[in-house]
Amino acid sequence: MSQHEDPPVEAIPAETMTAGPDSPMTEQAQDGVSLDPVIQAHIGRELRALFDEIADEPVPDRFLALLQSLETPRQVKP
Repeated sequence: MSQHEDPPVEAIPAETMTAGPDSPMTEQAQDGVSLDPVIQAHIGRELRALFDEIADEPVPDRFLALLQSLETPRQVKP
């Protein structure tokens, strides 16, 4: 997969970021919730970059202890 350089946000026409009646939405987006595919891709790349940083952070010890306790089978009382 090749790296694609995103255009600066100010270089993206404002009308592609809106969901108005004249916006370049896909045909299935009659309810006004779809964005231009270029904008969707840009948002996706930004979110991945943000969450990649978070995913690389260490898991706190208290969460590890909680996960361990959830993995331990419970003893059922007769």
